Amino acid sequence: MPKWEKVGKEAVYRFFGQYPAMLDAKNRVVIPARLRSAVEERDRDRFILTVMPDGCLVLYTPSVWDHIAQEIEERARTGLGWKEARNLERELFANAQELVPDRQGRILLPEPLKQRAGIEREVVFVGVRNRIELWDAQRWAAEAEIRARHFEAHAHEVLR
Repeated sequence: MPKWEKVGKEAVYRFFGQYPAMLDAKNRVVIPARLRSAVEERDRDRFILTVMPDGCLVLYTPSVWDHIAQEIEERARTGLGWKEARNLERELFANAQELVPDRQGRILLPEPLKQRAGIEREVVFVGVRNRIELWDAQRWAAEAEIRARHFEAHAHEVLR
């Protein structure tokens, strides 16, 4: 059952959960079936992979990527100076790659992005609302305590 809804013309995805996976010898990894099944049919044939400042990679569906790109353009121009906005856009878009899953749902992680995120062989897919993060398993585990502290400190501000 898909985990998305329509808001206007956009599909709003609801990704959640943690899914361990392994890279194969060719740097391919299977996108977990539960995450793939949460994607509307029109968006299942390709994803956009790019960097995040948190030390992970992020997968967006094409429709969410288009929305993110538009939002970044609007916010960057109003909340940052021109130089900072251009640098942010350069980093995000220069590192973005379109990935097409094969029949088994595998994607190829480009070596530069894999290195940037410190991904070795073990990967954790993390569903976070409208995106799928890819973490090196050891980094994800090492930051568990930090995430828990932040959750405890700030959850009461957003969860009711």
